[in-house]
Amino acid sequence: MTIEERQEFKQRVRKELEMGGIEFYPQKEFDDDMEDKSDNDKIRETMPFAVVGSEKEYQVNSKRVLGRKTAWGIVEVENPNHCEFAQLRDFLIRSHLQDLKEVTHNIHYETYRAKRLNENGGLHPISDTQDSNL
Repeated sequence: MTIEERQEFKQRVRKELEMGGIEFYPQKEFDDDMEDKSDNDKIRETMPFAVVGSEKEYQVNSKRVLGRKTAWGIVEVENPNHCEFAQLRDFLIRSHLQDLKEVTHNIHYETYRAKRLNENGGLHPISDTQDSNL
């Protein structure tokens, strides 16, 4: 894709997410201060990330790079002109890792846990036979 095609595609994906009522991380309620808001706005503008993955190395300008070979050339994983992998990695590992862990545990896991408990009729009291086995 050209840069313009990629932007158009990303815009279509954003619009579909919005039409479907699907929120994605980081949600605006996590903007604690102006610095967080600024950082999160940059991430939101980039999403969804256009990422190419590869385990193969190629020689490009006398340098070994991870990339994917196409009919048009080599798409370099770490080249920001080709791929947004570096931004995604920085977002996930460097700037938002702890926050993602907390959101996963406090929101996603607890929502899943509550749903499962409700499906099973909640917690059942321990009977005398179960009590003696403890």
